Amino acid sequence: MKVRVGRALKKLKPNIALFIPLFLLLIGGLFIKAGFFTYEKCVESEKEKIEEYLTYTSETATLRITAIYEKMLLETQLMAGLIPQGNADPAEFEDVFNLRNLSSEAQAGFLLSADGVFEYSEGEYEENFGYLAKMAEQTGETQVSKVMLFNDGQRRFAVAAPVNTGGAAVLVFPASVITQDVESELFEGAGRILLIDSEGNPLSPSMLEDEYADAITGVDVSRGRLSEHTDRAGEKFHISASPAGEIGWTLVCYVSDSYIRDNAVDVFSAVFSAYTLSFALITCFGIISAIIISLRRKKLYVARKHFDIATKQSARATYQFDRKNNIISIISGNEKIKFPNGMEDISPDMFMRLIHPIDRRKFRCGIDEFEKNGTASVSVRITRLGGSDNYRWYNIDATRLTQMRHSAELVIGSVEDIDERERERLMLRKKATTDPLTGLYDRAEAQRIINEKLLGLGESEHSIFGIIDLDNFKLINDLFGHECGDRALLLFSEKLKATFRFGDIIGRLGGDEFMVYIAHTADRKVVERRFLELMESLSKVKLRPEFPEISCSVGYVTASRGDSFESLYKRADEAMYKAKTTGKKRAVGE
Repeated sequence: MKVRVGRALKKLKPNIALFIPLFLLLIGGLFIKAGFFTYEKCVESEKEKIEEYLTYTSETATLRITAIYEKMLLETQLMAGLIPQGNADPAEFEDVFNLRNLSSEAQAGFLLSADGVFEYSEGEYEENFGYLAKMAEQTGETQVSKVMLFNDGQRRFAVAAPVNTGGAAVLVFPASVITQDVESELFEGAGRILLIDSEGNPLSPSMLEDEYADAITGVDVSRGRLSEHTDRAGEKFHISASPAGEIGWTLVCYVSDSYIRDNAVDVFSAVFSAYTLSFALITCFGIISAIIISLRRKKLYVARKHFDIATKQSARATYQFDRKNNIISIISGNEKIKFPNGMEDISPDMFMRLIHPIDRRKFRCGIDEFEKNGTASVSVRITRLGGSDNYRWYNIDATRLTQMRHSAELVIGSVEDIDERERERLMLRKKATTDPLTGLYDRAEAQRIINEKLLGLGESEHSIFGIIDLDNFKLINDLFGHECGDRALLLFSEKLKATFRFGDIIGRLGGDEFMVYIAHTADRKVVERRFLELMESLSKVKLRPEFPEISCSVGYVTASRGDSFESLYKRADEAMYKAKTTGKKRAVGE
């Protein structure tokens, strides 16, 4: 799945500039959607501000109403307390109810005597508020009436307080006593605060014909937040209601929807201007980017063509390793370097299987160097990379493009076919480090390799180092000549190669003296069996009928960590001397 997605993205990259207009259209759609969303948020914000203002206004008005209400109760109770005790002269009652001498806003007052007679009353007041006086007399508590509409078109209410001698005193107040300090216009005439009584009727006479009267009547006092309504003309407005203290009335605040949205538009205009400027900048940037990308794409196309032509004519290919998807891809290849079976991508595990088994450890060391430094170069033998099953030498370079352990870490490098050059180098090196006659390692090279092997031994690891010397070699040279002696040395070297393992180190130290380093073993029985096999194979062949039997003597020692070639040679030479002096044709271990 990751491979298919990666290939699809690779095909889309050259046409990336074509997607910029689509991207701008998407940004434009998101911009418009963000504009609507922002406008609605501005409206909600304005509603919240108005709610806070109306809450403050309602609380302030409630305090005023409470103070006026308590003042009316106090005045009425004071009036009741001034009523004379016993059977006083009726004229004294008239003085008490002479409103011109009272510092009160009451319009009228009357008395319910102890014997149940209404005095100093007008018919309409007695008719509307007589029940209140009787209720105050019966309960012994001050009573407040509902708001009543009188024939003169005014709304009034009454307060009744019981008299100690019996009966009750009643004061009649106009509704405007409370509403004149509370009701007012708000929000530049687009809103209003007003009082409604316990039956839901506005207290201001002018409100009876107000276009909001239908919605105000029966408003839900418990909401405490703006609720949306529509008037008879289809215009939207918002209402907030709250109790007006202990009086049992309701404070209603309302504001038109158009006022809220007009203020929201002002805020939105500023925000939208910023959005518009941002969108204009993004659009300009997108257009400029599309032009630049298009021009660069053309230049890149030409450069890529030049690079592909140059690469195809060379023995080098460029690859990319995507660590996130764990895929190696050839960016620019040629006929000499391509993945097996025509594959465009390959996994690291599959690539590792193409490397020669002997070189895999070397390749892993190169990976460790890359992890540490971010760059690496290694030469290994790889099969099937050029269409053939034969192993060829390639040099692999790698460079990290992104930060180490980044989620999208990329590695880029090159693969170069160096088979001819490497084989020539190895051939020259072999000539310089091997014995010309036998093709075995010479003394210097054998010493270098064995010292490296000794440094790599672990604490509990051991190897065997042995010196092998041909018996009676001087006699062969003297009796049959140096040519026959050389043939004996060649025969002996072939038997050495056939007897020991591929990983063992075999070298010619000089003359008829040879050495062998048997890696990672300390089993004396196994080692002695090997030397015995060598001696038996020598005894079965003769260069000439008259040629004496070829045999050898061996001295060997166990090699451990901390040893060196010189120390091992000295000890093994002493062991070989013992083999020579005890009859030859034998192996002696220290």
